[in-house]
Amino acid sequence: MNPAQACAHTVQWTYDNLIRKNHSEDIVIFLDSDMFLIDEFDVEDYMSDAIIGGLPQQRGEVVYMWNGIMFFNMPKIVNKNIDFSDGIVEGEMTDVGGHTYYYFKENNIKMKESDVDYPTHYYELDLQKDAGGYNMELHLEGKFLHYRAATNWHSNWKGSQDPLGQKTVVFNKLIEDILSD
Repeated sequence: MNPAQACAHTVQWTYDNLIRKNHSEDIVIFLDSDMFLIDEFDVEDYMSDAIIGGLPQQRGEVVYMWNGIMFFNMPKIVNKNIDFSDGIVEGEMTDVGGHTYYYFKENNIKMKESDVDYPTHYYELDLQKDAGGYNMELHLEGKFLHYRAATNWHSNWKGSQDPLGQKTVVFNKLIEDILSD
């Protein structure tokens, strides 16, 4: 009944059973279920000088990898044992991926940090007001759009109804505009 643990278990299983076993010689992108590529992006170019990339999260002095957008240059990863668990790390309560802090520290690896932007408007739409107050995010200079909270975890993470109906209308408009360009 813990959404963070459920997500952490899913990410861990995917990394261990799909990425490590089947893509050990590839560059892998791992995206949240509501993260969309909306512009051209060359992952090989982006990861050419990096081992692992993503958006850092921080709790106190603990910096770790957010699970929503992660890049793995698998041939460059020597110790492939990465723990994506949440929980207490160095006395701080962390979210999914909190234990990646130990991976970076123990292997002396620096994560290639991606950027994130929180646009307030899209053409005539006020994304806070018209999308019901749940802002969307743009990552990597607008290459990826993160819908945010698509699993409805904030109200009833097991729910099947979409409490974000207004936001979904705005999202569909964004995608239609992107596809028509």
